[in-house]
Amino acid sequence: MPTHEEIIERALERIGAGYVFPEKAVDIDAAVRRRLAAGEYDGLDERALCETVTTHIQGVCPDKHLRLLWVEEPQSLEPEDQDAGRAAFLALLEAENHGVRRVERLEDGVTLVDLRLISTAEEGAAVIGAAMQLAARGSALVLDLRACRGGSPEGAAMWCSYFFPDDQVHLNDIYERRTGTASTGRWRTCPRPAISTAPCTC
Repeated sequence: MPTHEEIIERALERIGAGYVFPEKAVDIDAAVRRRLAAGEYDGLDERALCETVTTHIQGVCPDKHLRLLWVEEPQSLEPEDQDAGRAAFLALLEAENHGVRRVERLEDGVTLVDLRLISTAEEGAAVIGAAMQLAARGSALVLDLRACRGGSPEGAAMWCSYFFPDDQVHLNDIYERRTGTASTGRWRTCPRPAISTAPCTC
C-alpha cells in the first residue's frame, strides 16, 4: 500500500508534467506540499486523502478534471489498456440512458432536458435525437447541466449541432503538453438527424 506521501508525490508529478497550464501546476504543487508539511493529511484513510487533496487542488485551480479518485484495485494507466476503460464508459452510458436523465414539459411550453453525462456521438445519437425531437415542439429549451459530469467531446459536438445551423462550427481544440501536439479542429459540430417541429398527431 503506498504511503500518503507517495500518492501525493505521484499525483503532483503527473500534474506538473502534463497539465495544460504550467503556471497553475506550480501553484498546485506549492499549495499541496505546504499542507502536507503541515500535517493536514495525517490520519486520513486513502479515500478521504484523495477527496481532501482534490478539494485543495481545485481551491487553487477550479478545474473539475483535476481530481484524485481512490479505487480498491490498481488500474493501469498504459495506453494499451485504454480499451477496458472505454468498455466501462460505454457500459456506464448504457446504464444511464446516455446521460439523459429526463425530458420534461414545463409551464408555457418550455422543455427541460436534464443531462447528467455526455455520451459518445455514435452510441448516443438515438437518445440525443429523441430528446431534441421532444424539445423541438416546445416554446423554449432549458438544458440543465448543473449535475453533468462531462463525457465525450464528439458527443458534446453532437449536442451543439442542434444549436448551430452550420455543421462546421469550430468548437474547441485539445492540446497535449507532454507531446506538444494539438487536435486542432478535430471536434466541430457534426451532421445530426433531422427533427420535426410539427405538432404530434398520435
